[in-house]
Amino acid sequence: MAKAKKSRKIVDVKKVAKTWYQIDAGKARAEGMRLYKVAGRPSQADVVTVFGTKKAIAWTWAHRAKVMELATAEDAALAFQKVLAAVAQLKKPKAMAAAARKTTVQRMIKDLGPIKYTGPVAG
Repeated sequence: MAKAKKSRKIVDVKKVAKTWYQIDAGKARAEGMRLYKVAGRPSQADVVTVFGTKKAIAWTWAHRAKVMELATAEDAALAFQKVLAAVAQLKKPKAMAAAARKTTVQRMIKDLGPIKYTGPVAG
């Protein structure tokens, strides 16, 4: 004999309450994307050029700010393009030591002074 099929409840997805981690993850992702746009949509190669390590690709903007010795993630995003331009002008050999690169980038950031965002983010 055939078993009786259990009727499944149809749930409206819009009525299901979101859990706290889904909401926080969405906010964090949106903030990361906003900072990515503020930084000028840098490529992975740009990130490696500025920070001198491939691990920097996976860093959050807050961690990048800490490495750059800046107060906030937004400051790091604002400073990114200026530091990238300054690093490109150095034109040192590719074999430059990571420690020397780090001190050079930190010195450049301090020389830049306060950074102000001057325009809208192109979306």
